[in-house]
Amino acid sequence: MPSPESAADTDAALDPPSSDRLQVARELALRHLSATLGFQDCPEPTLWALVQGGRLRVLDKEEHLIRQGDSFDMLAVVLDGALNFSQMRPDGQRYLVGIQCAGDTVGYVPMVDGSLYPYDTYARSKGTRVWLIPGEVFRQQRLLDPSVGRAIELQLAYRIRLAYAKMNRDAGQSIEVRLAHTLLLNAQRYGQPSEAGVVIGERLSQEDLSDILGASRQRVNFALKKFKELGLVEAHYAHITILDMEALARFAQDNRL
Repeated sequence: MPSPESAADTDAALDPPSSDRLQVARELALRHLSATLGFQDCPEPTLWALVQGGRLRVLDKEEHLIRQGDSFDMLAVVLDGALNFSQMRPDGQRYLVGIQCAGDTVGYVPMVDGSLYPYDTYARSKGTRVWLIPGEVFRQQRLLDPSVGRAIELQLAYRIRLAYAKMNRDAGQSIEVRLAHTLLLNAQRYGQPSEAGVVIGERLSQEDLSDILGASRQRVNFALKKFKELGLVEAHYAHITILDMEALARFAQDNRL
């Protein structure tokens, strides 16, 4: 099985060699990176140097970008599409750690400390594109511009806060409260305003939510029905709309309306 680094170098893994298409991809990577926590404070020449050192990878549906236990000395910028992050539990239950969508960045920890990647990371849809920036490019630019190191520090701190918040929520909280937090987080990150409320941009099926929460589909379905009855959400074929963000946030906080 080739490593992600070698696979990214093969003709099959790269977008067709069109200078125009690659330039468009570079510019999209620059736009995403310049809007990312920490990197938004980096000078544009520094961001451009990072992007110029990268390359494009196009994934089929369910094709792996990284497998659990792989080395991955890169930062991946999701240009479009989305990636699943999952682990397989000893009982065979898939645990969906999270979803990364367009504009998200992946790979900080192994790039910083050389550890093996802890998750299977694969495309949710055909044609998902990521821009891969080698860790060596980051290390070179970090020496030239301290703002790169600061950006990485802020990203790691942000991810640690999310992990601790999730652990606190999972400790004895009801499935309804955990689901409310999950929907709010996705709405805040990927929400698109509509006349009805806030539409979560990435499709979230009941199976996805079940794997994220580590609960059965029946329990997730029951919780979603409760939210619908309360007028908090609307769900149709994995498209979820938050009808009342403030009320759902209150529910997530204290399980009351």
